[in-house]
Amino acid sequence: RDVAQALLDECRRGELPAEVGMVYLRAPGENDYGPVCAYGDGAEHLLDKVSESALFQAIAVSQKGEIINDLDADDRWAREAPLSSLLLSPLLAANRCVGMLVLGGASPMLFEANHLQYIGTLATVAGIATGNALHFESIQTLINALMQALATAIDARDPFTSGHSQRVARLGVALARTVHLDRTFFPDVTFTRSDLEELLYAGLLHDVGKIGIREEVLTKATRLSAGVIEVIGQ
Repeated sequence: RDVAQALLDECRRGELPAEVGMVYLRAPGENDYGPVCAYGDGAEHLLDKVSESALFQAIAVSQKGEIINDLDADDRWAREAPLSSLLLSPLLAANRCVGMLVLGGASPMLFEANHLQYIGTLATVAGIATGNALHFESIQTLINALMQALATAIDARDPFTSGHSQRVARLGVALARTVHLDRTFFPDVTFTRSDLEELLYAGLLHDVGKIGIREEVLTKATRLSAGVIEVIGQ
């Protein structure tokens, strides 16, 4: 979303004959494109249905930007939105279309080749940045899944504390968020998103040392083993 917003800000600052603009993104493994940010009066109403058009899909497949100054004359357009002109530029990452930049307006406009070239340059940079962000998110999701699996494996060794690591992680993060929002007792204490992630991981892994403890020690019912108690009894 940050990359998409930065792209739209650049488009708004540039001298482009566009009344409205919108960026669509596609999540990994999905086929549908969803709007994430827009600019201009009524942009959401004017542009949110553009992704349903054959024109949008054709450009996503061809991976080449296009200018259509007369939409009614294009057979790929079925008046999905009350627009007269469009400029569409795909956002590409690793030869995959991860998003689309759409600029246009309800009144006829005169997009030119230099506009498409300028937008294409911005879209290239934005596409790479978006691809990197999506890749990072997928890695983060994998790390979280590994952490959860490891915590589950740790707790499974001791039935008495089953689910303990998950509860510690959730309560620790919840407490940190509460302290972060408190302005009465902890006005100077803050926790960033990174801090909360650290607390989550710390909670999940705080009992990781159990992995190296023998079963007879980890799951014993008393402080001393049965053999030692028997010796003392003798």
